[in-house]
Order: sequence, then structure tokens, then C-alpha cells
Amino acid sequence: MEGRKIQNLGYVDFFTDVGSILYQFCIYLPGYPSSHPSGGSRGEGAVPYSSELYAYVFDVPSVRPFLDLPGLRHGEVANYRTKTYKAGRTLEAEAFPIWNTQTEHRAARAHATCEAQRNVNERNSVRELTRRLNANFTPADLHVTLTYADGRLPDEITAQHDIVNFLRRVRYLRVRLKLPDMKYIYVIEYAGADGRRKRIHQHIVMSGMDRAAVKGLWEKGRARADELEPEKGSLEGLARYITKQPRKDKSWKRWKGSRNLLIPRPTVADKKLTKRHIEQLAADAETRAAAIFERLYPGYTLAECAVRRSDMAAGAYVYVKMYIPTPRRKPEHRMRS
Repeated sequence: MEGRKIQNLGYVDFFTDVGSILYQFCIYLPGYPSSHPSGGSRGEGAVPYSSELYAYVFDVPSVRPFLDLPGLRHGEVANYRTKTYKAGRTLEAEAFPIWNTQTEHRAARAHATCEAQRNVNERNSVRELTRRLNANFTPADLHVTLTYADGRLPDEITAQHDIVNFLRRVRYLRVRLKLPDMKYIYVIEYAGADGRRKRIHQHIVMSGMDRAAVKGLWEKGRARADELEPEKGSLEGLARYITKQPRKDKSWKRWKGSRNLLIPRPTVADKKLTKRHIEQLAADAETRAAAIFERLYPGYTLAECAVRRSDMAAGAYVYVKMYIPTPRRKPEHRMRS
């Protein structure tokens, strides 16, 4: 590949979408078509540079006094790529600029730091777990917390064996009761958000069944089983709660799940959000976001819209959460006697 260098992708977190990484690699291969709006090959016109792997540069929140349109520098932006995830009754969408000059790409890489990338990885980790929860569990399912009695506190290896054995007993019980295959996600918690050691316990999100029967299968302490309570269709609050302890290292995964979990996959569009849309959101997302996104995604209601810009790169990053409202029950009318 004369005169061409493969882009250094750097460290990519477990939850980074593999497809986007392959795209970043392939656009530098000979003959690979460009995603520039002109539709030409790499040799025709400007080459687009995706900002997807550099989300950390968009760290300035959008507030009306300073996010003026010239500050977006949309002349350096070819278009916006929108990734949409649908999970259960929820929808997430994120839009990031595709730069048409290498200057923006180099500026983003130059400001890369381990701390900035770590923060993005933490955010993506919670989002990925939230999507798994939303896609696989409903209010009819359970959040089970298992604790240990005094004198029976385990080490981490023993705790792992305990939760595997507990899930095996639950699975056997479900087979006897002729219930569907169980889905589950579990976390072994032994530290708080500050990293300090705490009394070890387990969190399990699992398919619904009789709560008393589930609690009766735990013999090493106390068990609590509660039905799930989504907020605006989402279990994000639960995802944040059960993953609050910090990572040990890059390869360590806070949670584990059953193999039969549905995995939400994104759809990608380069023309769903235009630069004009981004300018409107940058000017006043509070009042314009609902109209824009509820038109783009019929049937969904806006829950949150965040717009962030960068002091070093052109464009803005947009993140949106939406949900399908629960239908209201019609009041029952009593028949007159």
C-alpha cells in the first residue's frame, strides 16, 4: 500500500462495535469505496474520517450561550453517522461527525489520553449492559440479591462457585415446573464505587418465577427477590447499581450472562440526521429535540437528549434515549342496573 498507512486504532474496549473497527481499517485498503456523500472512490475528492473512536474529544456540554453555529465548523464535516439501538421498549441513538479533512482526525488522536478513553469505556459498558437488560427482561422478571451469613463469607473464587451452583438449582427447579429456559445476568459485588472492600454479595437479574421458591434455594445467608421496575421502559438505573464497583483491569468484565440472551445490534445510517438537524439541536436541544427525534422514530417518546461539542475538533456528538410509552388502561364503565 504505497504512500498509505493503516490507522492506529489504539485500545478498543470490549464493547466497541467490531463493524466500525473493520470499516476504519478497510477505508485505507486499495479500491475500497469511500462513504463520502459524493459516493466516489477514495481517489475522488475528500476522504471521510470517522470520529466514532474519538468520542472523548466531545466533552463540552451544549448550553445556549456558547454553542453558536460557527463554533461547530461544519465546513470540516462531510455528514453525520447515526447508530440506532432498539432493545425492548427502548431506543438509543448516537450521532457523530464524519470529518472530510485529516486535520480533525489528527487533532483528535493528538489529544487522546488513557483517562479520557477509560471514561468512554465505562460509559459504553453501562450502556451495553442496559441494552441487554432492556432486550431480555420485563417487569415480570426478578432482581435477586444473595448475601452471606456471618461466618460463611467466601473469597471471590468460592463466591463464583456459589452463584453457579445456585443458578444450576434454579434451572433444575424451572425444568420440574416446566417453565421456559432461564435467562440471567449476574454480578459478584465486593467493592463500592470508591473501590473500598465491602461485604461480598451477589446480584442476579433472571427470568420470572415464584419468588419464594427462588429464595428457598439459597442456603448460605439471606436472599431477596424483587420484580423489576423499569423507568420509562429502561433498566438503566439497575445496570448502574449492580456495576458500580470499579474495574480490576482492561480484560475484566463486571457481569456475566446466559448464552441465550438477545444481543441488540445497531443499525447505521449516514443520512438520518443532517447537519441542519445538528445545528438546530446545538442551538436549542431542550425545545427542538422532541420534535426532531419523535418524527424520525415514530411511536417512541423522547426521554433524554445530550449534545456535546469539542474545543479541538469540528462538529458535535448527540446521544438520545427514547421509549415506547405503556398504553393507558381504559377506565371500566359499570353497567347501570
